[in-house]
Amino acid sequence: FFCLVIDPYVVMRVYDVEKSKKMRSTVTTQSTPTEYGHNDMLEVTDHKTSSVRDNGFCPQWDDEEYFSFTVNSQVAMVEITVADSNRGFIDEIMCKTAVPVSCLRQGLRSVQFYDQCSSQHGPFGMARILLDVDINYVM
Repeated sequence: FFCLVIDPYVVMRVYDVEKSKKMRSTVTTQSTPTEYGHNDMLEVTDHKTSSVRDNGFCPQWDDEEYFSFTVNSQVAMVEITVADSNRGFIDEIMCKTAVPVSCLRQGLRSVQFYDQCSSQHGPFGMARILLDVDINYVM
């Protein structure tokens, strides 16, 4: 017997390019830098929410903890992935999207998801996530 209702969770991943290893910023979540170019570094920052049990139709994450990150370039991207938590099995990616950090705006934002074929057909035609974006510029 397979459960038809998913147990979704969200993974937010920020990709950013740094020009100097000396100027690396501190982030509040796990960071795994990898070599990208000659003197460039690709820094990837991940944050995973808890899974919502048996509520794939209208899940709500009541986490009071915000995912905060610092970017160093104009090419930074935020990738948002929704996956199904399968206890004892490999988690299945349901949908994802990517947004340039330079396109994020302050306040509540609705972000459209895409399926594995980068389309918005079928159940992904209306799949969205509501984000509360708070931008603080650091000088």
